[in-house]
Amino acid sequence: MEAKVLICLLALALLLRPLGFTRKRWALHKEYLRLVSEARTLRLRYAVRYWPEEQKKWELAARFAPWLLFQHFVRISRRKLGGMGSLGDVVILRGGKPEEEANKRLVQIVGLLYSVSQEITPQ
Repeated sequence: MEAKVLICLLALALLLRPLGFTRKRWALHKEYLRLVSEARTLRLRYAVRYWPEEQKKWELAARFAPWLLFQHFVRISRRKLGGMGSLGDVVILRGGKPEEEANKRLVQIVGLLYSVSQEITPQ
């Protein structure tokens, strides 16, 4: 029964997906998903706990959502980009020492994600 409901929801999401998207919005959507995926891949490579699973949820929620629902997901994820315990607060370590290049890239990705999120959901 649950599988049928999930299939129906996915089919509905796929049918509704084009609603509300313009070329610019498609580009922002694609960039957001690319950055979330890159951040998740970076964290998986260095075995960072919690965040890869959280980012997978962001990615799955955003991938099939129509524009207004996508904006909602982006607002939620943007709140988790800064502050204590946030995505931007993560330090990647290897052997107990900070991994400089990985941390620099992570800071870049978080900054880009914030910028793209601001464009998607202007305040």
